[in-house]
Amino acid sequence: MKEGTLILATILFFGLSRLMASSGQDADILIADFEGNDFGSWEVGDVAFGEGPARIGKESAPSVEGFEGNGFASSYFGGKRAEGEITSPSIEIERRYINFLLGGGKASDIYVGLLVNGVLLKSALPANLERLEWFSWDVSALIGQNARIQIMDDRRGDPQGYLFVDSIHQSNKARATPLATKPLIREILTAHSLNPDPRRFPTLGVWQKSEYLYVSARFPEIPGFTCDSWCYEIADIDFIGAGAVEGGIVEMEHRIRRGKHVFRFKTEVIPTPGAIEFIVRPVAEPGNTESLPQKLPVPNICFQLRRSPRFKSEKPETDNYPEFVERCFIFTEKGRTFLLDTERRKIPARPPDDKENNPPWVQMYTGLWKTPRKARPDSWADTSSDRYTVPVIGTVSSDRKYLVALAEDSADTMSQAWHDCLHTAPKWQPENALPAEQTWRMKIYLMENDPEALLARVRKDFPKIDEPAKHSAPLGR
Repeated sequence: MKEGTLILATILFFGLSRLMASSGQDADILIADFEGNDFGSWEVGDVAFGEGPARIGKESAPSVEGFEGNGFASSYFGGKRAEGEITSPSIEIERRYINFLLGGGKASDIYVGLLVNGVLLKSALPANLERLEWFSWDVSALIGQNARIQIMDDRRGDPQGYLFVDSIHQSNKARATPLATKPLIREILTAHSLNPDPRRFPTLGVWQKSEYLYVSARFPEIPGFTCDSWCYEIADIDFIGAGAVEGGIVEMEHRIRRGKHVFRFKTEVIPTPGAIEFIVRPVAEPGNTESLPQKLPVPNICFQLRRSPRFKSEKPETDNYPEFVERCFIFTEKGRTFLLDTERRKIPARPPDDKENNPPWVQMYTGLWKTPRKARPDSWADTSSDRYTVPVIGTVSSDRKYLVALAEDSADTMSQAWHDCLHTAPKWQPENALPAEQTWRMKIYLMENDPEALLARVRKDFPKIDEPAKHSAPLGR
């Protein structure tokens, strides 16, 4: 063989070998196609899925479309009152996506889930009763880990309480649009953070309950401590979707409607030791690049402690509620000031002799640079004459060993409200920038009950936090 021919053959051989290797690395990996007579090595619990995959025309499935081949998993096998689940054997995640076909009814407690170390990290809910549609999970951050697929029907008696699943496989290409374009309308864990070190970082979860969405944070500093942040308490907002990314971060997306403007909020919730941070950015609605209004609505996070035994009020519906208010604080010119030591004006919407007005259960506060505004007669709270020096509001635990606080650097108002909740209202920054260039930011801290250490950390995270009070003119009460 001539030298040139040998070189060409060598190049072709190695090129073909690389192509074959690349092709093998990119090929889909089948997890389940449900074409057999039984579920094989999958674990089967209870009766909903029967002893094997469904076939059209049999009792195990009504007439549905969109499945591949002849069989699919169906929880209709035992009828509408049946419950059960099937769980795959452990699989190693080797591709960027897990794709699957999913259909079924609009009832809660039915879903397909991804379990890693027994924790539900991702879930998907049926969107169409009569047709299976493609769903895709981005699992690129989990490559190399072992996981299990769980198909769950935990809904008894609901007319639409069943689901169908088919063609589960790993792939480097998504078969469906991202989660952030699919509406989620039932109560379920929507996203669970991929916590790199649960002993140091808070573990986050994104939950949807009816039309409400909230982010839970479980802090390792206090066993059993969980706080919730309702995102967002504003009008004309729709939750679009959520997902987990590396570093323990979770992302959320909302659609906002303001008159002719339709746009989105993209939110990152970022855990750090002893804190979580919310960063919101406005983005144009896809296909409508001019949809941002000149003035953006302010996200309103309702921060709640009802699921934290050491912080919550024991009996919020009774006279015990002021005990929680007594533990809440702001920072005034006197230093840390507990709220029952401030002037608490009566709730205009309640009768003066109402127990919730003696003392007032809720109150708003303004910064030192603002004059307290007069409340309307139907207002849920009045504004105290005591003003804060920095936008930090928090509460201490019932044993006074720990504190939790909300902080940022721009809010003109803050409030302590119903349901063991606290509010602060950061502004979009920079204030003179275009809406597309602005961000909204707020942090939640959990630490030992040391107000000076809290302020030191807040000032490090928000270097401009003292500026509004420094530059304010003296105001009379």
